[in-house]
Amino acid sequence: MFFATPEQKFNADMYATQVQSDPKALEFYGKNGITQPSTQQIQTSANKDAGVRSRIAGVTLGAAATATSLTIPPALSWCLANPVACNRVVIAGGEIAAGDALGPTGLAVLGTASTVRAVRSADEVNAAMKARGWEPAWSPGTPVIETTLQPGTKVNMIVDKATAETITEAIRSGDFSVIKFGGWGTFDDLKSVSVDMRQKSAITRQFKPASTGPFYVVDLEVRKQVDVSLGFAGQQQDIATSLRGGVTQVEFRIPATDKRNDYLKPASIPRKLDRN
Repeated sequence: MFFATPEQKFNADMYATQVQSDPKALEFYGKNGITQPSTQQIQTSANKDAGVRSRIAGVTLGAAATATSLTIPPALSWCLANPVACNRVVIAGGEIAAGDALGPTGLAVLGTASTVRAVRSADEVNAAMKARGWEPAWSPGTPVIETTLQPGTKVNMIVDKATAETITEAIRSGDFSVIKFGGWGTFDDLKSVSVDMRQKSAITRQFKPASTGPFYVVDLEVRKQVDVSLGFAGQQQDIATSLRGGVTQVEFRIPATDKRNDYLKPASIPRKLDRN
């Protein structure tokens, strides 16, 4: 039986050169009328794949501490990287918690504990959203994890100018009750409006018009257990522009009768996003 080591699995360009040299690969392209990718296209794709794997699934190599762009709890990181195996464990055992032995290699990693209750397909969740008249929010073909984040978990949120000013004043006064948080966040590091906010986070002008800018990102800390859906942002249409999505996406499942600032608090002064 063929076996690939974890290092080989994470070597995104391990077989890249064979695409242009292997007879079987060339025959496949010829028979199906597919344009053969250039070396640059292969390398660009490999780099993108490697980047995603190192950010989201670094925990499978015991490298969660080096995944600096994410503070995602290890158990959830493992589930995003191994959705099928994660789903099997959830079905068999009910819950997964960070620190547990996950999978055949015993991926026990210390970190902020978060339980996993269910793993659903983005296509299923999107269909339910569409049936309600909402825009599908999740990237097709990826997992959506229903989980509970524990106190101390850090999440990033993009806010408009007015909200950023309110948060800054609330931090100075210590009165967080005046803050009205949004319902979505991310574990990704965000720096710019055009790339991180619009393209990667796929936040349309319908929800954050340019007139409400400049825009900021604020670090939030979970104050008490909060139910969330966790996955990847899907593509959105913004006027005449297509926003590709792709960042980790957190939807806070807070009851309408509760206040979001009971569950979340700012952990930093809002940082202004670059325009480009």
